Amino acid sequence: MNKLKSIAFGILVLLLWTGVLILGQIPIGFFVSMNQLVNSDFDLFQIIVTVLIQLATIFAFLYFAIKKQFISLKEKLSPIITLLVVAIGYPVILLGSILGSLFISADGQATTDNQQIILDLISRVPMVIMFVMIVLAAPVMEELLFRKFLPHYLFKNRPTLGLIVGGILFALFHMPTNLGSFIIYGLMSTALTFVVYKTKRIEYSIILHFLNNLIAFFLIMTQMG
Repeated sequence: MNKLKSIAFGILVLLLWTGVLILGQIPIGFFVSMNQLVNSDFDLFQIIVTVLIQLATIFAFLYFAIKKQFISLKEKLSPIITLLVVAIGYPVILLGSILGSLFISADGQATTDNQQIILDLISRVPMVIMFVMIVLAAPVMEELLFRKFLPHYLFKNRPTLGLIVGGILFALFHMPTNLGSFIIYGLMSTALTFVVYKTKRIEYSIILHFLNNLIAFFLIMTQMG
C-alpha cells in the first residue's frame, strides 16, 4: 500500500512539473496564434510577458531542485570534470547529429520534425524569446524533469533504471519520427544520461545540454540571418 502511495505521489509530482514546463510554452503559442489573426508581430508587452513567464518557470524548477537538494549550492563543481564532460560529451552529441542528419537526408527530408517546429517558431517569434526558451529553459527543465525528478520519485530504489527510463522519455519528448531523428535524440540522451550516471550531479548534464543548445541556436541564427 505504501509503495502504491509512493508511486501515485511520484506520478503527481511529475505531472505537476510537466505542467509547469508546458505552462512556460503557452504564451508563445497564444501570442503567435493571436498575431496571425491580426497579421501583426510580437509587441513589447508580449515579449516581456513571455520572457517573464519563461524565467518564472526556470526559477520554479531550480528552487524546487535546490530545496530538495537535487542541486547543491554548497558542493562546488569540479572544473576538470566540467571540461571532461564537455570534451567527451559534446563530440558524442555532435556525432549523433551528423549521423542522424545523413539518414534524414537519405530519406529526402531536410531536418527532424522537432527542429522544423523550432525553425518555424524562429521565423515568427523574437530572438530573445527563442533564446530564453531554447538555451536557458530547455536545459534546466528537461534535465531536471527527465534525469532527476523522474528517477527520484518513480525509481528511488533503482536509480540506474530510472535514468534509463528518463533518458528514453527525453528522446521521445523530442518527437523522433524516423531512424535519423532517433539517432540524433537517442545519442544526445545517452550522452546526457551517462554524464549524470557517472558524476551523480545533474548540474553537469545541464551544462552540457546548455552548451549544445547554445551552439545549435547560434548556428540556426547564422543560417537564417
